[in-house]
Amino acid sequence: MFDIRDMVSRVCQHHPDGLEMHIEIIIPDYEYWPLPWYLRANKNIAWWDHVDFEEPAAPLVISAASEERELIKKIYELPPPGHRHLYISLFSGYKELRPGQELRTYIRKDVWDLLPAEMKNFH
Repeated sequence: MFDIRDMVSRVCQHHPDGLEMHIEIIIPDYEYWPLPWYLRANKNIAWWDHVDFEEPAAPLVISAASEERELIKKIYELPPPGHRHLYISLFSGYKELRPGQELRTYIRKDVWDLLPAEMKNFH
């Protein structure tokens, strides 16, 4: 949890919107606690229990592993050609919200490119 909190904070420091950078959190049954506590400084977080296909994907997405298939559809299948962004994993390793509940963290490539090299080796 602390790795996620610290990395989100550092990403926001390098993003032009700072703590107003849009972030999506997608975890079924609204079981995302304690993320609201650890990310309370961030001012523009959308909290979802499912993938919302009506809104464009945020520059940073934290999702339950179970939502990955739907998230990929939202990111890569629904936007028309020329409006799709490349997303990459924010961490090189496995992250959990709690034991047994894997999280996936995705950052848009153009935001990743804003980060200093030492952050890109964060594990």
